[in-house]
Order: sequence, then C-alpha cells, then structure tokens
Amino acid sequence: MKDLILYDRMVTAIALCQKTDEVKNIRDKAVALEHYARQACNVDAERAAINVRVRAERRAGELLKGLQKSKGGQPKKNSVGGKHSSFVQAKQASSISDSQATNWQQLASMPEEKFVEKIEDMKRRANTRRGKNKPKGPKVTPVPDRALWVWGQIKDFERKNMFDVDPNVVMKEMLDTMKPDVQRIVPKLIKWLRRFKI
Repeated sequence: MKDLILYDRMVTAIALCQKTDEVKNIRDKAVALEHYARQACNVDAERAAINVRVRAERRAGELLKGLQKSKGGQPKKNSVGGKHSSFVQAKQASSISDSQATNWQQLASMPEEKFVEKIEDMKRRANTRRGKNKPKGPKVTPVPDRALWVWGQIKDFERKNMFDVDPNVVMKEMLDTMKPDVQRIVPKLIKWLRRFKI
C-alpha cells in the first residue's frame, strides 16, 4: 500500500513538472525502483515503476518538444547541430542523451490510447519474465533502501550542478533557523564521506 502511494505521488509530480531536469530526476528514481523491484522479484512494484518511468519519459519528451518550437515559427539556431540553444541546454542540464531525447519525443507524439497500450505491453513483458524462461544463475541481492537513497541524493547533487556553486553563497541564502542545522550536520557528513572507499 505504501509503495502504491509513492508511485501515485510520483505520477502526480510528473504531470506538474515544468523543467526537464525535474522530470528526469523522477525518471531516474523510477529506474532505480524498477531495478530494485526486479531484483526482489516483486512484479507489482516493477510494473508500477515501469508506469512511472515511461510517463516521466513522455513528459520529458513533451518539454523537449516545446523547447524546439519558436514563437515566430523560425527556429533559433546555435552552433550545436542547428538546434535551439534552450533545447541543447535542457538536455545537457538533465544528462539526456540524443537517443533518449529522440525516443522520448516520439513517446510524447503518441496518441494517449496508443501510449497507454505501450505501457500495458511493457508491464506484461515484465510479468512474463517471471515464467519458465527466467534465467538461472546466482541469486541477486536486492539493493537496500538506504543505498538507493544515498545514490539518489548524490545524483541530485550533481544534477543541480552544486559542485559549481560556492557553499558559502548557499549558506548566506539560508534562513537563520536553517544555519545551525547545517553547521551541526555538515562536519559529520564530511567525516562520513571520507570513509568512502572509491
């Protein structure tokens, strides 16, 4: 029940997204959940994650298509393949490849009925993977929730280009009530991160 509420919230959030990096963030989390559910052999959770992922990809395609249209009908050009600079910037900021952009714009162009059929077909295929043709091999250990959470936070940090931002500027932007928490937690976080064996 808790998982279904999470997936419903993610679908609602997708519809409200106005930026490609926001919807790509949701899509990446859905990919992680889909992978986790597949490892755990949880068909219902995998199908729900597929639904979220594909809807996020369609929304990203809609946003990208919107960036390719110009107000006056004439496309704005830049030196990158003659595409709109805002389109290229959106792809780069969201880490969207050219093939993903093309595929997701095709999803956005599908009539709703055909799109829903595509999702249902993908869900069915996820279900059939649990049948007799399931590959034999060593049991895969599911990724624990905390590992997925840490991975997601680190990806978000990169996605928001925080490595290029002066942390002191961010600190000045915070409310006075927020600063003591940051001053208390950051030294612990730094100490914890130094323990990573990379």
